[in-house]
Amino acid sequence: MSYEAAWSASTARCAAGAKPIDARLPNLRQDISDLVESQCQADPRFESERVYCRLSAAHVAQLLVDKKGYTDLELPRGETIRNLLNAGGYTLRKVQKTKPKKRSQRPTPSSSRSIE
Repeated sequence: MSYEAAWSASTARCAAGAKPIDARLPNLRQDISDLVESQCQADPRFESERVYCRLSAAHVAQLLVDKKGYTDLELPRGETIRNLLNAGGYTLRKVQKTKPKKRSQRPTPSSSRSIE
């Protein structure tokens, strides 16, 4: 094979790129949503419409293998699963519990007062 032929074949492979994940695994988004939905929680302060997920991307990948029948070889890497979760509206972050507001300190009889 000549240098030019090898170069054009290599360029054609690079230009083609990988198929989108939806083309390779058409049910992946729905399967991820099915698994993650039970582990989600809304923002406790209702300041945003984000949905917080208590699972990591690696754990979601493991659940896909265990419960949905995927193999490790056909699943995308963790970054792609994180991107799919973020695109689905899930945030992979711990939900912070709301803290009660501290009561304001009242002056006590023993505290010093300014004399007028």
